[in-house]
Amino acid sequence: PHAHCTKYIFYGSFDDLQYTINLRSRRGGHIAYRSLVYRWLELLNSKESMWYPLLSSIEKPDPKSREQFLDRS
Repeated sequence: PHAHCTKYIFYGSFDDLQYTINLRSRRGGHIAYRSLVYRWLELLNSKESMWYPLLSSIEKPDPKSREQFLDRS
């Protein structure tokens, strides 16, 4: 009955976060994952500027882009 009151804390090392971001933000991946991970990166960058180089090197996901969807490189 109190499952909705449960609080979760997720954490990861810098390497874990960077690996996940690089893995899940690539072209050809599912747009839901790409959008979510890009949002994580935006939030991380707003808290700590050391994430800016990674943010600036990753293309913002565009759900309407045929090229991003079909590119599997």
